[in-house]
Amino acid sequence: MIYVDTSAFYALASSSDKNHARATAVLEKILASGEGMTTTSYVVSETWGLLQHRLGLSAARSFSRDVLPAIRVVWVNEALHRAGVAVWKRLSLRSANLVDCVGIALLQGLGDTRAFAYDSDFTRAGFRLP
Repeated sequence: MIYVDTSAFYALASSSDKNHARATAVLEKILASGEGMTTTSYVVSETWGLLQHRLGLSAARSFSRDVLPAIRVVWVNEALHRAGVAVWKRLSLRSANLVDCVGIALLQGLGDTRAFAYDSDFTRAGFRLP
C-alpha cells in the first residue's frame, strides 16, 4: 500500500506544478503495478482545501468525485493523532506539520518506506518515492 501526500495530489491536479510530469509518471507506475494507495483523512481535508483555494471548485469536486473513490482513506483517530504528535516532537523540523507527521506515523505503523510525496519532510524521515 503506497501512501499519498497532499503534495502528490496537488502535483497531479495542477499542470503548472513543477512536479506535475513526474507525478503523472509515478501514478502510471503505481496503477500499472496494481498496488493500492492510501492516505489519511487529514490529507483529504488539506488537499480539498488547497485545490479549492488554488485551482477552484471544479478541481476540488474532481478530487472528490474521481480520485477519492480509488484511494483507501484511513480516518485519523486519537491514537494515530497522538502518534503523529510524537513524530512531530521527535523530528523537530520547522517545516513538518501535523498532517505530514500523522502520515509518517501511519507509514511507520504499516512498516512501509514508500510515500508518493514531494514534501522534503518525508525524505528527511527516511521515506522514498515508489
